[in-house]
Amino acid sequence: MLKLVGIIPPVVTPVNEDESIDEDSLTRQLKRLKDEGVHGFFILGSAGEFVSLRDSERRKVIQISVAHMKGKLPILVGTMDTSTLRTIENAKVAEDMGADAVVVTAPFYYNYSSKEVMRHFELVSKSVNIPVVIYNIPQLTKFNMRPEEVVSLSSIENIIGIKDSSGSYTNLLSLLEALGDREDFFILIGEENIAGIGMAMGADGAIMAIANIAPSLSVKMYEVAKAGRMDELKQLQARLRKLMRIYDFGAPISCLKAALSLMGIGNGKACEPFEKLTNEAYEGIKQVLNELGLLP
Repeated sequence: MLKLVGIIPPVVTPVNEDESIDEDSLTRQLKRLKDEGVHGFFILGSAGEFVSLRDSERRKVIQISVAHMKGKLPILVGTMDTSTLRTIENAKVAEDMGADAVVVTAPFYYNYSSKEVMRHFELVSKSVNIPVVIYNIPQLTKFNMRPEEVVSLSSIENIIGIKDSSGSYTNLLSLLEALGDREDFFILIGEENIAGIGMAMGADGAIMAIANIAPSLSVKMYEVAKAGRMDELKQLQARLRKLMRIYDFGAPISCLKAALSLMGIGNGKACEPFEKLTNEAYEGIKQVLNELGLLP
């Protein structure tokens, strides 16, 4: 059985000026993350700009990731889309290309009822023979998965976990109370501000974008949380929050890519219509990275 534990970065997707995949930079980022101890990869997530990439480039991301990391660490592939059939098509492509699991949100753009969203997950899960992970991100899908809905979906054999990016500590506690003792269902935190305490409370790990920048710090936070070393956890969470100041300088995607470019990975470009950050923003991000010792 696939186990989803620890730090699983939602991998940033480096692109060239024409928004084709920067294969060298993506490969180096995957290797860097692995070398610094992460426990898996989530490609084509929100931080990976899945919604902005052309279908051909999405497939290229899967191809590169599988070619370099298949069998080394679990590869989760985002297959989110605006309808059930589109999501199923994405999921089948990911499965055929070697994904270890697919990650699925509620369909977005239209407003859907709870019954409709539940049917969406049921149909997607039946369409593939690999595990499915629920992705709860209500700020972008306009639908918040209630704990009782997650419990119901967890009875489906190949739905094995949830990435909860709601940012609600109450929601997280409810999930842990209902599902925390299950060995066949994994609770992963998608909100960086509560990742440390959430893992200490029993969450299995975290899928957080900032791990692209500081994977070893994120892994250390997971290890300390699981060991119950709360004073040390508090210090590490504080360092992570300092690093999150990079988000003060623009759109989160643009800031992540700018930070990576300063670390020698990619050119800092985010997909249109995101603007390239100003020189002043780059200097601000550089200062944050320097203060935390993340630049040579």
